[in-house]
Amino acid sequence: MNVLFALCFLMSPDRSAPLPEWSIPWITPALALAKQDRLPVEAQNHPVWRIYEQHSYLRKEGSLFCRVRLIQIVLNDDWGARNGQVLLGDSGQQGEILSAFGWHQAPNGRVERLKPEGIFYVGDGQTNNISQDQYTIAHFENLRRFSVVLVESTQKVERFLGPVFLVKPSDQAPTRYFEVDVPEEPLNQFRLLPFRMDTWSLEQKKSDRSWSLLNYPAPLSQAPCSNLPGDFPGIVVAFSDARYANWDAFAKWYVGIFAEAAQAGDLAAPTSAKPEIEAMIQKVAGNLYYRQVYLTAQRGWVPEPGAKVWQKGFGDCKDLVSACAFEAQQRQFTVLPVLASIGPSNRMKPDDPVFSGFNHLIGAIPLSQSLNLEAEVMVGDRRFLLFDPTQAHAPFGRLPRYYLDSDVLICTTQGGSWVHIEASMLEDNRYQVSINGQLDGTTATGQLQLAVQGDPDGFGSIYRQNRPALLERFTRSVLAIPAHVRLTPLPLDANRPNTLHFDLVWPDFLTVGPRGTRLNETLDPMPIQPLDRWKNHPLFRAEETPQVWQIQLNGGNGPASQNTITRKDPLTERYLNWRVTASGLEINLQLIQPLFKVYQKDSDSIWQKWFKQTATHEAQWAETTIPTKTTPN
Repeated sequence: MNVLFALCFLMSPDRSAPLPEWSIPWITPALALAKQDRLPVEAQNHPVWRIYEQHSYLRKEGSLFCRVRLIQIVLNDDWGARNGQVLLGDSGQQGEILSAFGWHQAPNGRVERLKPEGIFYVGDGQTNNISQDQYTIAHFENLRRFSVVLVESTQKVERFLGPVFLVKPSDQAPTRYFEVDVPEEPLNQFRLLPFRMDTWSLEQKKSDRSWSLLNYPAPLSQAPCSNLPGDFPGIVVAFSDARYANWDAFAKWYVGIFAEAAQAGDLAAPTSAKPEIEAMIQKVAGNLYYRQVYLTAQRGWVPEPGAKVWQKGFGDCKDLVSACAFEAQQRQFTVLPVLASIGPSNRMKPDDPVFSGFNHLIGAIPLSQSLNLEAEVMVGDRRFLLFDPTQAHAPFGRLPRYYLDSDVLICTTQGGSWVHIEASMLEDNRYQVSINGQLDGTTATGQLQLAVQGDPDGFGSIYRQNRPALLERFTRSVLAIPAHVRLTPLPLDANRPNTLHFDLVWPDFLTVGPRGTRLNETLDPMPIQPLDRWKNHPLFRAEETPQVWQIQLNGGNGPASQNTITRKDPLTERYLNWRVTASGLEINLQLIQPLFKVYQKDSDSIWQKWFKQTATHEAQWAETTIPTKTTPN
C-alpha cells in the first residue's frame, strides 16, 4: 500500500475524557455486545463490527464536507494489536481529514482517550500504479479485542462526476445502524434517494432530511462471484442540478465533456465500414497498453486527448476510448462513450437514481446498417456496435464475458440509451484441454494444453499477470489435477493468448479396475461450492462453463472399440466418449456446468440430491469404465 499523506494529531497526555454527547446512547449497547461470548452471525469473520455510523453533509464556502461519526468494536485481537486501525472512509470517500478523535472504554468502565498516531490516505491517486486500496484510515495505539472505538471526522469530499454520489454501509465491515442526513439550511439543495432498498429485508426510517437503515445484514467473509451483482443498499445524495435531472440529461452532459476532452470531432456520423472498424480495434490492441489508474477528483471521467494517448502508448479505460474516437475520426466514423459498471458490486441499472456509480468506460460505434456482429444493439431506430478497447484479446464483434447481465449507458448528444448485455453478445466461455503423449502402463506423459475462451473464473486477469507459479496453481485447481502429478509450465506464447502449455507426468491418469480401465476420478470433480449470502441473494449463481478434454495417447494394443457415456446430476452434465485403436487411445470428455441459481429455500434439496448421488459413486464410475482388457504398454 502506498501512503499518500499523513497528518498526526497529538493529544493531551491526560487520557481520561468525557464521551461526546452524540455517542452516549450507543455506548452501553456497544459494550454489552462486545462482552457477549458469542457474536451474532453478522459480526463473525470480520475484524471490526460497526454499531453506529452517521454521515452528515453540508456546504461550506462552495465546497462539500462530510462529518462521519463511527462507533465500532474490535473483534480480532491480532488485528487490533497489529494494526490499530479505524476505517474512516471507503473507496471514493477520500478527502482532507480535518479532525479525528477516539476513545476506549475498558471493561472496568474507565474511559481512556486513544492517542491517534496518524491519519492516512491509502491508495495512490497521483501515479499510474494499479491498486485497489482507496481508504482513509485512522491509526490508534493500544487497540485490543472488544475495544469500543469512537471516531468523529470531517472531510472535504471530492467527486468524480459532480455532486451526485452513493453513500452506503461499508462492504468491509458489518454495520448495525447506518444513517445519512443533511442540514436544514440550505433547504433546497439536497435530495436523499434510496438505492436498492428492496434487495434487503431492512427496517428503514425516513424523514425529509435523513434516511436510516437498521439491522443491516453484513456480507459474509466469502465475496460474491464475478457475475453476481452485490446489491448493497445505500442512499444517493444529490443536489438540485439540471445535469442530473434524468439519465438523458446526464448522458448529454457527459458526452459533451468527453468530446471536448478527446478532441473527437463530430459524434454523429454512422458507418458500415466493417474493415475500417476492425482495423481500428486491431491497431489499438497492438499499439496501446491498458493501464488501470485512479479516478482522481481533479480528472474524474475526463479523458486525455486521443492524440496524446497515442503518443504515450498507454492509458486507462477512458483514455483508450478517447484514442479510439481520435482514430475513428481519421477513418471517417464515430466512437461514442458508454458508461459501464463491472465487477461484483454496485452494477448500475436504468431504474437507479441518477448518479455516477459507474467504474468503467467502453465505446459504441453508430452503424448505418447491420454488420452481423454479436455485440450490435438496436436503440429505437439507431444501431450501435459495442466494444471494449481495454481487452486486446476479445474476439472482434463480441464483448468480454464479465459483462453478462450488466447494463450500460450509451451517451449521445440526443440523450442516454440503456442497453442490457445478453449472453449472445459475449465471447464464448469455456476451457479447452488437450493432452498429447504416451502411455507407459497407466502413466500418461506428454504435453497438456489449456486454452481459454472468455474469462471463466477470472482467468484473463490471472493470465495477464504472467506469473508461472500462479498460473500452475490456477490450472491445477480448475482441472482438479492432484498435487502428485508433475506439471511443468512452458513459456507463454504471445501468438496464442490465453493458452498455457505444460509438460505432464500423471502416474494414475488411467486406473485399472475390476471391470476394466477407467479415467482417473479427478476428471469428474465436485461442483463449485455455493456462496454464503444473506436474505434473497442467490447462494450460488453459475454461468455455463464447459470443460472439453481431448486426449490422444499412443501405446494402446487392444481391439478397436468405441463407446459413449452420458451422465447428469443436479449441478453438472458429463459426456464421455472414447475410441481404442491398435495404436492408441482417444478420449473426449465434456463437463458442463449449466446456467443456474441456487437460493436458500432450494439449497438443502439440491445438495441432498447431490450427496445421494455421490453415495453411489463407485457404481456410476463402473458404468463409465473403458471396457477393454487393454493395459497400455
